[in-house]
Amino acid sequence: MPAILNVQSFNHLGDNIINFIFFHQIKEYIESNKIIILYRCKEQYHRNLSEFNCSKNIIILPWENVGYILWQRTVHEICPPNSSTEDILCLMFNVFLQNYGIPIKIDKFEYQDNDLFKRYDVLDEKYKNADILVVNSTPLSTQFKYDRNEWNQFIINLSKKYKVVTTETVNENVLSANHMSVKDIAAIATNVKTIIAIDTGPSIPLYNTDILNNVENIYMFNDYATYSTRKIKKTKHIKDLAFLLND
Repeated sequence: MPAILNVQSFNHLGDNIINFIFFHQIKEYIESNKIIILYRCKEQYHRNLSEFNCSKNIIILPWENVGYILWQRTVHEICPPNSSTEDILCLMFNVFLQNYGIPIKIDKFEYQDNDLFKRYDVLDEKYKNADILVVNSTPLSTQFKYDRNEWNQFIINLSKKYKVVTTETVNENVLSANHMSVKDIAAIATNVKTIIAIDTGPSIPLYNTDILNNVENIYMFNDYATYSTRKIKKTKHIKDLAFLLND
């Protein structure tokens, strides 16, 4: 009879995608050991999360206050000072694994998923070969003070020089992927050299190995966090990227 782990997250989409990225790293173990994860979260996130679900042993259910809370804030108080975002997330997941006696230790927040290439192949041609992907989705927590008007004007100016795709609509002249799933947006990211991203839901899949291998720079906007993943550069203000307009 399989072991059943009850896991929950009542938080935003990005927090849940983080968890499903980590599940890639224990996929083989839970399947070979017949472990079932019952994952409870808000139903509005089920469609996006189902696309990141790497195993038939992970079952997504409507949220109930049942089971282990898998959320980075639960480990903040035991993190060393100045821990990077990746360090905090690895600690969060390692505490979870230790709690359930799973003999795996996570040491990086990076994952592989060949499905992104399959998705890229079937994208509408207008979304292929973009120069810059801009994750301008509204941050739902307090991680970044977002000036939408300033960002929109910067993106408009950027689009006069480059082929730009955004995750939220700016205007009719800038190509938007706001109707796409988060995973399809990640597929676009596999073939761009520059990514400008607010640290929010659609930016989480950018930790994919193939995206990181291809991209030159990911400019990540967060007022508080630091990053240790290769090619991700903490950026505080959109004006800091003015050089892209001047090159």
